[in-house]
Amino acid sequence: MVFLFYGLAFTQALFNTAFHVTTTAAFGVYSPGVITTLVLYPPLFHNLTRLAYREGLLSNGAGIVALVLGGAIHALVVALQVFFIKLV
Repeated sequence: MVFLFYGLAFTQALFNTAFHVTTTAAFGVYSPGVITTLVLYPPLFHNLTRLAYREGLLSNGAGIVALVLGGAIHALVVALQVFFIKLV
């Protein structure tokens, strides 16, 4: 259950942070949500991940797979919703 939470939902918040920071830096224009994502997600991700590892709810391998899965899902969502790329 923890792996599914990380892979399908929580790691996307980390990639969301990277997306907002990168678009703000690349275009020189404030990306809505950048302050919220910088203040909220990194500390939350760090603390919950540390707790999950400490309690044995997430292994190193599962954490890496969840991170890759979350990155792939976030990339797909950005492609579809931001860049309007159509799936054939």
